[in-house]
Amino acid sequence: MPRHNFHALSTTEGLPTSEVQKVFQDSEGFLWFATRNGLCRYDGYGITVFRSDLPNTHHLTDNNIYCLADDGRGNLWVGTSNGVNRFDKARGEFEEIPIQNSTGKVVAAILITEEGRILIGLDDGLFVYDTASNSFVHHTTLHMGSTPINAPVKSIYEDQRNELWIGTWNSGLYRFDQKRNILYTYPRLNLRNSAHVIYQDSRGRIWVGTWEGGLHLLENPYEPELLSWKTYVHDASQPNSLSDNIVYDICEDPQSGDLWIGTRSGLSIMNETEPGSFINYSTFNDTNRLPNNEINSIVADNSGNIWIGSIGGGVIYTNTLKPKFEFFQVQLPEMPTAAIRSIYLNRHDKMWLSVGTYGIVFYDPESNVIIPQSEMPEFRGLKQTTVYDIRSFNGNDLLFATYGDGLWHYRKGEPVKTYTTNNADFIRENRIRSLYIDRKQNLWIGTQTGLGVRLRDGNGITFDHITVEGRELANATMLQIMEDGEGRLWIATINHGLISVEGDPAKP
Repeated sequence: MPRHNFHALSTTEGLPTSEVQKVFQDSEGFLWFATRNGLCRYDGYGITVFRSDLPNTHHLTDNNIYCLADDGRGNLWVGTSNGVNRFDKARGEFEEIPIQNSTGKVVAAILITEEGRILIGLDDGLFVYDTASNSFVHHTTLHMGSTPINAPVKSIYEDQRNELWIGTWNSGLYRFDQKRNILYTYPRLNLRNSAHVIYQDSRGRIWVGTWEGGLHLLENPYEPELLSWKTYVHDASQPNSLSDNIVYDICEDPQSGDLWIGTRSGLSIMNETEPGSFINYSTFNDTNRLPNNEINSIVADNSGNIWIGSIGGGVIYTNTLKPKFEFFQVQLPEMPTAAIRSIYLNRHDKMWLSVGTYGIVFYDPESNVIIPQSEMPEFRGLKQTTVYDIRSFNGNDLLFATYGDGLWHYRKGEPVKTYTTNNADFIRENRIRSLYIDRKQNLWIGTQTGLGVRLRDGNGITFDHITVEGRELANATMLQIMEDGEGRLWIATINHGLISVEGDPAKP
């Protein structure tokens, strides 16, 4: 399992507090952070904070925020310690949604189902949004199941079968079959009968994180008569056990399938290939260090990042995408180096490589065949040398910029043509560093000490003196040449910065 390097967003980056209780990504890709001192939106560049303002009825009703949900219609639903707010993202306005017949207003959980049903968890049970009254009512009011849930609800989760799982503080676990309108009650899972957080992984397994009872994996979760469960707990004598028996959140890394568990004492990652074995990250771990231990929320976004809300450490994040690079090394007896100076990929996905001071290599990735310059008949008689640039020319031909041997022109089946100061008026000197063919098919040649151009009509020009704003640029080494959308050339040099060339090549 790879070790992860974590980064953090803190009050320095604009968070109103380092206590982050929930991280959520909305339907537009924005990240939202529910903190104990306001709601934050993060766009990848900066943080916007929304806070309560008592005289203003269109602001949050409370700054202590526990949970978030997106209805896909431009609204963000915000659960606070003082009720539910519906935030119109386009207008930037909050509306408090009343809760009927409830003794409390602390909203610990919120879920919007695939069908658009909105549910919240309160200290006195499960409540559902009633469109007709624009308020939340107890789930039995809308005849959602015949068994009332009146205990503190801490988690609401919709599984792959569109069935709802409801976890409570101390009254166990429930499952609601929406199609059949049946509410199932599960047996006591632990001493406290806690089901603090519920999660289903990509393999369909149901996990239950508890308060002081560790982590449960349900077996046969849809068949009550066959139900059993495995329990993973913290063991101080086992460094690879769960970091704590109080579990706040669970999330699967979509790249590896590993399970990430946020606990009171850090982050535990269970390797998919080693169930029950955890790699633990915490402030106490020198190898796997976190800026804070209390991990309240874990979310995988759409770009391979995993975001963590912590109590005291702000927002922590890392990227788990596997590197898209594969290491390839040219290993030939006559080329004792791994230095690749230039690469050209043709339209058949075959590569031409310049290797150190050993000239050219042709590489076919599909067959894994490597052909050095010495085995290509077109290069017979040419010594191995440093090649700084490779360009396509006139369709299937190639140009090679050599350091000391001028310009090579390759055409399959024919001997390579060599252009030097002896036979070409566009070569200023034979130490060539860069090549570029502009939109008018002029070939620009950057050398160790200047610039030349072979015009489309075959005539050549060399610039013996390059003057910019009255200052002569002596011995300008031309590293790279590019053309912008307006036809200007931009030349990167070693010793004179960036040069812009525009106009007629004969009189630039």
